[in-house]
Formats: sequence, structure tokens, C-alpha cells
Amino acid sequence: MIIFFDTSAWVKYFLNEEGTLHVQSFMTEHPFSEDNLFVTSAVTYVEMIATLTRACRGRRINEEELETIITVFQEHWS
Repeated sequence: MIIFFDTSAWVKYFLNEEGTLHVQSFMTEHPFSEDNLFVTSAVTYVEMIATLTRACRGRRINEEELETIITVFQEHWS
């Protein structure tokens, strides 16, 4: 299955907001595998880093959480 995740879906996976549980549940039911190909736009990477950085500046997450989330996101990205 090809699964398209835009920036909004990725943000919901990492930051607690409306829709987070749905996105996390979906990813649990459809994990990364040869059968589940996740795709996104090239601009999603930049949008994610910007969104996460704004969340840190706005104190939604701290710097340690920011670094962890970015690391995990980059692992998924590759």
C-alpha cells in the first residue's frame, strides 16, 4: 500500500494535538514495511523542522524533546 503523509500528519505523529491518537494508531496498524510504502512531498522535511522548531520556541516541547523528535523523524525520512 502506498501511504501519503503530508506535514500535518507527521506533526500529529510527533506532537500531541487533535488527531494525534488517530495518526499514531494508523501507523501502528500499518508499520513501515515492504508492503507499506510511506511517501510525502519534498518540502515536508523543511516544513517539519520549521514546525518543530516553532513548537520548541513556543514551549510546547523542550530542546531535548526537539532533538529527539528530529532524530526520529530523520530516521523515518530515510
